[in-house]
Amino acid sequence: MVRCCCGPGCSQRDTVAARRNNITFHRLPMKNSVKLEKWVNAIRRQDQKNGEPWTPTENSYICSAHFTQDCFDLTGQTVRLRDHAVPSVFQNGKQKKTSAIHIKCLASSCQENACLPYPIIYLQDHLYHLPSNAAEKRLRNQKIPLSTAEQEFNSTSWFPELKPGQLRLYCHRLCPYSHRTKLVLEHKKIRYQPLNINLKSKPDWFLEKNPCGLVPVLERDDKIIYESLVCNDYLDDVCPVPPLQSTDPYLRARDKMMIGQFDKDIKMALNLNLNECQKAEIKQKLVNHLQTFGKVLEQRGDYFGGDQVGLLDFNLWPWFERFEALEDFTETLKGFTNNFPTTLTSWKSRMLLQPAVQLTMSNLQPYTEFIRRFLTENKNG
Repeated sequence: MVRCCCGPGCSQRDTVAARRNNITFHRLPMKNSVKLEKWVNAIRRQDQKNGEPWTPTENSYICSAHFTQDCFDLTGQTVRLRDHAVPSVFQNGKQKKTSAIHIKCLASSCQENACLPYPIIYLQDHLYHLPSNAAEKRLRNQKIPLSTAEQEFNSTSWFPELKPGQLRLYCHRLCPYSHRTKLVLEHKKIRYQPLNINLKSKPDWFLEKNPCGLVPVLERDDKIIYESLVCNDYLDDVCPVPPLQSTDPYLRARDKMMIGQFDKDIKMALNLNLNECQKAEIKQKLVNHLQTFGKVLEQRGDYFGGDQVGLLDFNLWPWFERFEALEDFTETLKGFTNNFPTTLTSWKSRMLLQPAVQLTMSNLQPYTEFIRRFLTENKNG
């Protein structure tokens, strides 16, 4: 059940957009009658049915927009309310807009391992829009820069300043490989700035960072890392809490072999120029991968990482999130999801509950349109 704010007139819900705007949700202090009375009196909500004073329940939450900044304890890994905190930010029964709170979410062990020592700022990354909309063109013509999370940078875009110590992720909203690295960044609560690259019209300054012209690319100071699997290995090394890989070298190598071959076969499946025999062969290879993944899960537990989610889980997830969209127009993948072993179906349900998955989940319709156009143009070109 999605948590909703109980503030009068407030429509905030615990969604991806709310979290990106640093909105947190706090349960009412049901076990502290004195504090609860103060909160209920401050909220001043009435029951809509009979007009009587509202009675909170165990599932009653109020969002952070109704508290002043001195109410928050930001010293730990999670945002907590101080003991004296009472909601006070209301305006005519409606939510009063307040500036977003910069939340420090990194464990101290991460800070000791090259994670970035500055307040977290999650830039709002709008759900996928296709490149170069009219408003964006108009703003570019006026030389008014958009925020790096909203803008898609192309060959005419100037290079946005990268501050010392700042971690930047060059990515694309619709790219499953970018999605991989976002999953790890979100899971480890690493602070980063997403910067979306137009893959059909890439800036020269981006090609200098990665001559292959592919995303994702990580950059901090004079360090540049690219290729999604390499980026994720790097992030797990420099910020090892929570760990995402086994300490067993053989298991780490096996995971890399599995995801490497799976990626190759997925790319082949998306090739519109395959003949019927090739399509059947690639589809069978992918079905075999599913069977292998299912058997590995039976041995390891709930996740490929065992009892906890691991790197292979995140490296696989973007494809599993997209399979239903892909099989709608790719003949090689038609009916592919019907071949999921029970263990993989259960794994997918558990993955959907992962905070990093929920924070990075995307609207698949624009992705479907994008990949269809991309593949068709490649076929004709």
